[in-house]
This record gives sequence, C-alpha cells and structure tokens, in this order.
Amino acid sequence: MSKPSKLLFIALLFAASSFAQEVESSPDQDGESSSHPAAVSESVPEESGDRIEVEEGFFGKKYFYDGTRLLQMSQFEPILVEAPEAYELFGSAKTSNIVAQILGGVGGFLIGWPIGAAVAGGEPNWTMAAIGAGVIVVSIPFSMNTSSKLERSVNKYNEGSR
Repeated sequence: MSKPSKLLFIALLFAASSFAQEVESSPDQDGESSSHPAAVSESVPEESGDRIEVEEGFFGKKYFYDGTRLLQMSQFEPILVEAPEAYELFGSAKTSNIVAQILGGVGGFLIGWPIGAAVAGGEPNWTMAAIGAGVIVVSIPFSMNTSSKLERSVNKYNEGSR
C-alpha cells in the first residue's frame, strides 16, 4: 500500500470513529437485558436529582441524568423540554449536529470510495479523497458548535432546576 493510501486509510478510520457511539446492554428493573441507549452500565456515584451532571473526561464531557449516562442527542430531548430556554438552545445544537453528521458522512464516503478502488486494484481518484478530507474539516466547526450549544443548554436547564 502506498504512503498516500495509508494516510487516507488512517484518516477514514479516524473520521468513522469520531462519529461512533457505544451503547451497552444492562439489566432493567425487571432483570431483563435492555439495549436502550439510556441503559448504560456507567453511572454517577452520587444522586443527581433533577440536574444533568457533567463530568470532564480526557475525550470530552460526559453527561449524566439520574445516574444514567446520556450518549445520544435524542436522550436529552425529553429532559430539556421541561425548560423552554434550554430546549431552544438544544434545538439549535441538534441542527448543528445534523449538519456535522451529514458533512462527516459525505466526507467519509468521498475518502472511502478512492480507498476502496485502490484496495480493489482499480485506479483511485485521489482528488475525490482530498475533497472528502476538506468536507470533514468543514464539519469540525459544526461539531464544536454542537458541543458548545449542548453545554449551554444543560447549564440553562441546571440553573432552572435549583
């Protein structure tokens, strides 16, 4: 494998993993296993009450509500709908997230297609891969905007729950 194809392969793996989310199964109250995204085995040590707890981690912030880790945007919606100002900010974060996801997916496809052609022995179009890398770079500010707006939304919710 040539050096450009190795670099693009690594970029594709990075792009794909940056949008991945891990969901674990854990037993629910009836003792049955549940694969619902809210049923994650990781929990906050203390009771969070009506607040969304935020923990700083090496790879970013982790959000917890009633001891359950919130992993997906859809898990925030039923909680934040109770606070109109927080919900409005959340709607904006959700829109930014959708744009970032679409741009990241398109960029990943544009990178992956030439890599697939190279692996299959065809003639890869590296211009397409470069454009894909550019599209992924454009998606980064949208992703950062999502994180910022989500954090502000959670802060507004927590201010109202005091």
